[in-house]
Amino acid sequence: FITTESKRVLMAIEEISFFSKSKINVIITSKGFATKKGKTFNEIVENKFHNIQLSILTGPTFADEIANNKPAAAIVANKKINIATSICELFHNSNLRLYPSNDPSGASIAGAIKNIIAIGAGIVEGLELGDNAKAALITRGISETCELIKKAGGDHATAFGLAGIGDMSLTCSGPHSRNMAYGIDIIKNNYQRPTRLVEGLNALDAAISLSKDLNVELPIVEAIYKIINKKADIKDIIKNLLARPIKNEFS
Repeated sequence: FITTESKRVLMAIEEISFFSKSKINVIITSKGFATKKGKTFNEIVENKFHNIQLSILTGPTFADEIANNKPAAAIVANKKINIATSICELFHNSNLRLYPSNDPSGASIAGAIKNIIAIGAGIVEGLELGDNAKAALITRGISETCELIKKAGGDHATAFGLAGIGDMSLTCSGPHSRNMAYGIDIIKNNYQRPTRLVEGLNALDAAISLSKDLNVELPIVEAIYKIINKKADIKDIIKNLLARPIKNEFS
């Protein structure tokens, strides 16, 4: 198991690969992108570390609750579903219920985008825009996640499971989430520099870069990017989002 920031994860995988002479299973719990260009960990491992069989453990899980033996559910994603299943079996009958998935790419993208949307949820909370606005933000955030996953070659259904809507719902639920807490701070404390890790900040550049490469529109992600980088007034951004051309919800 490996759980830490992207560069350290890749360094650890490189060390494991170097010292292992045979195929070895590695499970990472680092959610999201591995590079600022939007590459995922499984992409890098497939191309560079051929003796590593990488699985992604992700889903709606606050670590402190897991540690306190409270029930939770998540997924283990590996292109080889039998490997994912065998890892899930290790946790059978524990407080952590795991489900196998064969979509590590989609799971990684979902894990990145939900952190960005959570910053937006914090902004909504800080501005006191109401529950309706937050529900709309989450739902459209899932739509953007789905489109990005599809264009990246993943399974769009991942956006509607534990790694997608499940994790996004949790991360946007309150200030227990680091990303949502930062979004609130943007409004309440005038863009105060975060004192702890805010994963959504690291994911923004990668998400924008990948969306441009794949020609995918991400209006909410782009709006949050502009707010973070002070490229536009928040009220103008909200007005522009509401004034976007009318189209079918699922087109």
